[in-house]
Amino acid sequence: MATEKNRPQFSLVAIDHFDARRGLTRCRAPGVGVHAHSQSATADFWRNGDGDILVRFESSGYRFSFCARDGVGAAISEDHLDAFCDHVGSLLQDWLSDGVDDCPDT
Repeated sequence: MATEKNRPQFSLVAIDHFDARRGLTRCRAPGVGVHAHSQSATADFWRNGDGDILVRFESSGYRFSFCARDGVGAAISEDHLDAFCDHVGSLLQDWLSDGVDDCPDT
């Protein structure tokens, strides 16, 4: 499924915190960060053995973890990784605006 800009939609599902040192590999784009006023937030990306992207949002000591897939439930391809980075950047910006003490709306 694609948006008007021919970019796939993405799904992020909350998961338990994960240890990135255990069998995960960094994505080509290792993550994104945003700044708003005096706050900043980052999202780091890793792939698991199934090809899923695991994402860790962090800001001001708060941390939330997600498993990301494309809009049809498949692993996000390398061709769509830049669009995924844009998507997550928007989510981070919204998270900062809404307050980082609550789980981001995905």
